[in-house]
Amino acid sequence: LGDKTLLERENRWLLANHLPPSQLQLKDLRQAWEHLANRHLAMAGHDIRIDHRSHLEAGITIEPTEHVGVHATQIDRQGGAVARVRISPQSAERNAETIRRRPDEILKLITNEKSVFSRYDIARALHRYINDDPQTFQNAFAAVMASKALVELRPDSSGVRGRDGEARYSTVEMVAIEGVIASNVMAMKTRQNHGVAKRNVDAAIAAQDRSIKAGNPSPGQGLSAEQRQAIEHVTGPGQIAVVIGFAGAGKSTMLAAARHAWEAQGYRVHGAALAGKAAEGLEESSGITSRTLASWEYSWQADRSRLNALDVFVIDEGGMVGSRQLARFVDEVRRAGAKLVLVGDHEQLQAIGAGAPFRAISEAVGHAQLSDVRRQRTDWQKQASIDFASHRTAAGLSAYAARENLHLKTDRAET
Repeated sequence: LGDKTLLERENRWLLANHLPPSQLQLKDLRQAWEHLANRHLAMAGHDIRIDHRSHLEAGITIEPTEHVGVHATQIDRQGGAVARVRISPQSAERNAETIRRRPDEILKLITNEKSVFSRYDIARALHRYINDDPQTFQNAFAAVMASKALVELRPDSSGVRGRDGEARYSTVEMVAIEGVIASNVMAMKTRQNHGVAKRNVDAAIAAQDRSIKAGNPSPGQGLSAEQRQAIEHVTGPGQIAVVIGFAGAGKSTMLAAARHAWEAQGYRVHGAALAGKAAEGLEESSGITSRTLASWEYSWQADRSRLNALDVFVIDEGGMVGSRQLARFVDEVRRAGAKLVLVGDHEQLQAIGAGAPFRAISEAVGHAQLSDVRRQRTDWQKQASIDFASHRTAAGLSAYAARENLHLKTDRAET
């Protein structure tokens, strides 16, 4: 067994070695897990999110539940004695009273996970925090449904009303947040003061083209027409620009060329992403100095790293960012007079109601599209990549199977 990990060290040793104490390391771990889990929930098409903050940090007075585990739950259901319960009767009673007096507290808990929800989501949240007495549950449910903070959404073309015809709800706060995003975005769309001179754009495109060809023996493998159009789109005069592309369609290469054009024009280019890994990836592939969104917010709270009209702010994986957080960034960039560039994957285009307003913004301001897969060279492989990214998995696998490039094994060792 090797040395202790830094997390296992005593705080005295950590501080003596100029390292953060274990509490801070745990906080970083929780934050990293939140980003990782939320990224994969979004990629899998789920609209639910997790929040690493405690109820206290989130300003919620409802008492949290304890994790019990499946075995203890089964023993409890069968009438056996267990040392730990999900929630004590006293806590459940206090929660029921809190929800009766302030039903918006349970709505705040729900909207930390999703911005659009159903009656079922409300019932599930209530069941988690109060006891199993049917009358207590009904009273709490009625209080939430009668809350002034609850808003029933009109069914529209984006499918806000579920396929089952069930009503969808949000809160006054979430509707207001998404309304502010919409008005800020439309104001930014009309401001045409961030253009890059054509000579700088052409020079950046030519340099990137030469760089790709120098590292690629295949003829005709420079920048694609789509990538050139996307570079021209993001270096245009608008204060906001959006790029959507399939995985492997060359977004990073396009951004590297755009960075050269912006810098030649005298702009400073900054990058941001929800997760640390994504920020590192953006910096590595495009040369844009990048940090996490949380890191930018901490800086701004301390009045450091403020943006101005000579800044271009690129957010990668824009479809992963929830409404509350994106609203703060859109507002900060707009007020600073900087330019905002949102970049996202095709697979991140969730429904508008999922609390990731990336699709709504892209539809409002227009976007450049990168659908020509650059990672694969042959046409059938490119098409298979598009199939995988568009949830046509069987079609993508069939293309490989038809060419005997799909090998099914019966056990783990053989695989």
